[in-house]
Amino acid sequence: SERLDRLGIPYSDNLHIWGGWNNPPSAGPGFPAVVDFARERRGLLVYDSLIQFHNGSEQDSSETRRYLALYRHLANLGAAVLLLHHTGKAENTKQYRGSSDIKAAVDQALCLELIGEGQGNTRTLRLTAFKTRIAHLEPLRIEWSEQGFRLSQNRIRTNREIVEGIIADRPGMTGTEIGLLANAAGVPKN
Repeated sequence: SERLDRLGIPYSDNLHIWGGWNNPPSAGPGFPAVVDFARERRGLLVYDSLIQFHNGSEQDSSETRRYLALYRHLANLGAAVLLLHHTGKAENTKQYRGSSDIKAAVDQALCLELIGEGQGNTRTLRLTAFKTRIAHLEPLRIEWSEQGFRLSQNRIRTNREIVEGIIADRPGMTGTEIGLLANAAGVPKN
């Protein structure tokens, strides 16, 4: 309830939250009631989070691919599936952690990150697509406050624009120096 209120999402008969407090508790993507919902209602299913429902190791590509096939089945039945997952702490896990099959199995993968905090409870977020099968998406800058979300008018520079700007401002730098400055500006190592 607190999150719905904070995000400004109104209560509706069309919104069903199936949490751990329900009996039976929330179930994974292969649960018959979830499959029936996907087939009959073709609604939006939000899973928070992958690790909560994945019985195997998120590092094991075979286990992860079999598990993610359950979500693909729900999508094939007509449901829209939003699967939340966490990033890691290591440099090569800034987009997501676990098997590369996580990225391979999805149609679209987005990374939402906090990039700043303002006065009061204001937060600035960056939403970046790091995989899409549909269309190229520019990074979005989103402002959140007690009044809700709004798309910022301040455009986020792409990684390429950041690197080009570093090179233009400091010609003659080594690749290592460029990499360090780009990384400090939020550009991933790869």
